[in-house]
This record gives sequence, structure tokens and C-alpha cells, in this order.
Amino acid sequence: MRRHFFFSGIVDSSRPFLYNIGWVEYYRSHFELAHSSWQEALDRAPEKPAYHAVVGDAYRQLGDQALPKVHYLRALELYHGLLELSPSNDEAAAELSTPLAILGECAEAESVIDPVLSRSPESFEFMTRGAYVFTRCGSLEAAKPLALKSLSLGDVARIRFDPDLAELREVPEVRLVLEY
Repeated sequence: MRRHFFFSGIVDSSRPFLYNIGWVEYYRSHFELAHSSWQEALDRAPEKPAYHAVVGDAYRQLGDQALPKVHYLRALELYHGLLELSPSNDEAAAELSTPLAILGECAEAESVIDPVLSRSPESFEFMTRGAYVFTRCGSLEAAKPLALKSLSLGDVARIRFDPDLAELREVPEVRLVLEY
């Protein structure tokens, strides 16, 4: 049996165990193990858009060219459905912005995340999500203050370990905070 080690700040108590384990493995660059955990979570709850998004992330990191898009599109469909039911669901809106950015729909991703950031300036989750979106969309200048705010609020794991944020980690101010 494989042991999983938890990093402070990575485990989200509102999400099932397999989802959280997937993030630990993803941040450790163990993409096959992340995929395995996330796929099992998705198999148990195929209506969860976040599970489709992360399975897409794992496939993308494993080098698959087709399957990530299938999962991202399904995540978009499910997030849009959630937002139709509850237009003020900032968590769904913020999470929707990520696959949009990955798929290159940057204008839409930014239009989705900006109001969430305005409404919740003290949410490290949303600040980190915004930093991710702007980094993916090639705007490190827009990502930098969000990353610094997120770090000041205590969210270090995603910025420090997410492979998609390597370029953001090289911004001198962000690197300085991470080295501290």
C-alpha cells in the first residue's frame, strides 16, 4: 500500500479524499498517481466539474493531446449548468475560469474571474485562481499582485508546486516571497 504525505494547505476538507490525494501527487509531479486518484473520484461522481478539470490536467501533464480537451469541455458544460442554477456561485465561476484559460479562451476566463476577485479580495483561493488564469493567459503583470496577495493570505502550495505556474515563480517578487 502506498503512503501519501500531506502538505500543509493542500488538503481541502470540503472535497473528497481522492481529490485531495490527487493534488498532493500532482504537486509532487507524480502525474500517473494524480490521474489515478482523480479518475477514481470522477468515476464515483461524474457530475462534478472539478473532477473533469483535474483529470484533464493529469492527462495534459502526461502528454495526451486529445483527452484533456474532452474533460475540459465537459467541465465547462457542468460549470455553466451550475451557474445557470446559481449565478452568484463565485466558486463555480472561479473554477470555470481555469479550463477556459487552459483552452485559450482568455478574454472569457478573465471576464469570469475579474468580478469574483472584486467581490472577494481576501479569498486566497480566488486570488490564486486569478493568478493561475492570468499566468496561463500570458499576463504575468496581472498575475503577480494576485499571487503576492494569495501568498500573504497563506496559500503557498499551488503557487509553489503547480507545474503550470513555473513562469510565475520566476517573477522576482514572487520568488523572493517563496524563498523566505
